[in-house]
Amino acid sequence: MTHTAEHKALRAMELYRGDFLPGFYSLLLVDEQFLLLSLMRELLLWMADLSMDRVEYREAVRYASRLLAMDPCSEHACRLIMRGLAACGDRAGAIRQYMRLRTSLSSEFNAQPSAETKALYQTLVQAG
Repeated sequence: MTHTAEHKALRAMELYRGDFLPGFYSLLLVDEQFLLLSLMRELLLWMADLSMDRVEYREAVRYASRLLAMDPCSEHACRLIMRGLAACGDRAGAIRQYMRLRTSLSSEFNAQPSAETKALYQTLVQAG
């Protein structure tokens, strides 16, 4: 049974279609667009975490992948995907996900993944 908050989150995610009034520009509109995008990201992350807690790995990967499409540098989303894929037996997919994150972080910020993400990657590599 779906909890009321979860039901509302699912409905909000269903309704979200990207930027609000993308063809128009005003500071107020930009603020609203940013707010809606931030709320969507929080909902996706919450649903992905909830799915992982429920051992619904494919659902967690689906939510986290949707978040990663919006923010390719989200390490939290990447780690959820890596853990979910590994739990489903796709260790190679989890390792590829790390490589994509590493590339995104390097090109966007000239940065490397965090120690936590690197440790998860090393665990996956050593498991093979």
